[in-house]
Amino acid sequence: MERKINIKPFEGITEVDLNECTKESPLKDFEVSKGMFQKEDDHFMNLDNWDTQHWETILGNRLLSVNRNFGYTMYYYYKGIPDDEWHKSPGKNGQSIEYYPHFEEQHHSNFYNFTYFVDTFFLKAYTLYETIGHLLFKLYDFKIKEDDFVSFKRAIYKLKNVNRPLYKDLNKVKNLMTSKLG
Repeated sequence: MERKINIKPFEGITEVDLNECTKESPLKDFEVSKGMFQKEDDHFMNLDNWDTQHWETILGNRLLSVNRNFGYTMYYYYKGIPDDEWHKSPGKNGQSIEYYPHFEEQHHSNFYNFTYFVDTFFLKAYTLYETIGHLLFKLYDFKIKEDDFVSFKRAIYKLKNVNRPLYKDLNKVKNLMTSKLG
């Protein structure tokens, strides 16, 4: 017997209280200090400062986006996804394996929406790191070779001889990302 599953994308999203759903977010109250990546001796009218301000604004917007996607992820998680048992063999209708044996109709939508926002959360979080890398390249005037590219990882590498304490701190973040995310 084939069962039809009705997925409702973004079901209930207009009722989400993001303040409530983001209270567990480690980025909830984090803000980028204005001018954090600007050179101390730069004049406001300097074109580099304008570009840096632009990238700082992008970083702030991406932080908000990551936090918002965290909130939506948690909203669908707390709506309910019975994930203690993801499969059962044999299935209750005699099939060799039954996936999501405890899912009811609404759980499929919750799971679909949850996975959508988890994916978006991680993609957006990745852009935070790359934006910070770009800002570090600008702040420290790192030269870009022909076969080089601007990235968080490359910025950390270039910091090694310029700002050792920051290099060590960001390297810890990079290593944590690598060990947690593979």
